[in-house]
Amino acid sequence: MVKVPVFGIGESSMLTAAAASRQFGVLTLGPEVVPRKWRQIRAMSIGDRCVAVEPTGTGVLHALKQDVDIEPYLRAARLAISKNARTLVLGCAGMVAVWERLSDMLEVPVVEPIVATCLLAASFLAGRGSLAPLYHRRKGASTDR
Repeated sequence: MVKVPVFGIGESSMLTAAAASRQFGVLTLGPEVVPRKWRQIRAMSIGDRCVAVEPTGTGVLHALKQDVDIEPYLRAARLAISKNARTLVLGCAGMVAVWERLSDMLEVPVVEPIVATCLLAASFLAGRGSLAPLYHRRKGASTDR
């Protein structure tokens, strides 16, 4: 067990999406990853907020190609949006190369997991190891309830 906070890209990005909208969807790689993503989402207790986990049918390195075909990502994104996703999460760090193009082409926000995780960690560090900068509490107020 480590004694420092550990921020995972999956959890950080999905919590960001859940905070951004009532319903979100996740774009993932192949269909074999979908059950694993749903288990992760349920374990985080946000299964009622996630309306879709859609596979792109791509591999980890697909989005990193020079002339990447964005169609598989658009197809999965549009399917998630048709299921009422109001925010989308890129379910793989390798999708970073399609993030801006997807964001420009879709009418919903797209959360990139590396950026979401870095921002969450930076917020934590700004509070010198606490989540204090993320909320306001009156001086002297107790945190006990």
